[in-house]
Amino acid sequence: MGGKWGRPLRLIIDHPGLPDDPPLRLLDALTGRSGVQLFSTEVTRAWHLEISPQANRNQALTVSFVEPDRGGRDCAVWAPPWRPKAEQTVAEYGGDVEETYRALVLAQACTKHDLDGFVTSFPFAERGWGSFATRAHVQDAREAAALLGLYLRAHGDFTVQQEGNHGTFLAPHNFYAGAAVAPLRRYPDWLRLAVGRWRSARGAASHDLLRGLELRLGRALRANTTSWCARGRYGQTTAGRRRCSSSRRSCCLPPALWTRSPAVAT
Repeated sequence: MGGKWGRPLRLIIDHPGLPDDPPLRLLDALTGRSGVQLFSTEVTRAWHLEISPQANRNQALTVSFVEPDRGGRDCAVWAPPWRPKAEQTVAEYGGDVEETYRALVLAQACTKHDLDGFVTSFPFAERGWGSFATRAHVQDAREAAALLGLYLRAHGDFTVQQEGNHGTFLAPHNFYAGAAVAPLRRYPDWLRLAVGRWRSARGAASHDLLRGLELRLGRALRANTTSWCARGRYGQTTAGRRRCSSSRRSCCLPPALWTRSPAVAT
């Protein structure tokens, strides 16, 4: 997705069934940034997709990926098996036929048309479609945010917050230092305590120790990210998505970690 032969990150987001939580809001806010293409199943959104109600004479459904300028592309999905498969799945496991049919059609589209994931709450594995979900890169919003963060970093975009048209960015070295210590929930408290000791003339040893920790962990995270991005189409397997899970912090670092005080250890 990065480099000379890269292409945009493309995901399908099944908004109606997803909880309105921070990862989903983050995906919505960053749609379109650095070429990101996140197509919603809600047709009222600027980036959305539409499924033709009927198959054409070649027995194919048309899935249209619509962009804000009404451009986009149409993709074909083989139609005959999905309605009977949806009815059989509902008969065996319960659920709604239309919801199941739509989920199966969109998952099939994800296996064929250069899509990087299907973000949905539909329980594929619980309804006998686990292997199909793996091929379609089915994931939740948190996993998709992780993949998005990795994609943005591969394109030099270090956004830590997005509100409407206003974004907050960091320099790469500050970003990696903050991302590396973000899982340490008490770290901002430790840092405030160390800075307080330093400013009250009780020595900078604690401050320097914490900044040194940031530096080294940040370098390790950056090396890991660089290695993973260099492999090309990252995040295409369950293992790949786990590997890039740290990237979900790319756009939601605690504000206390956005800036660095004087006397930073370097």
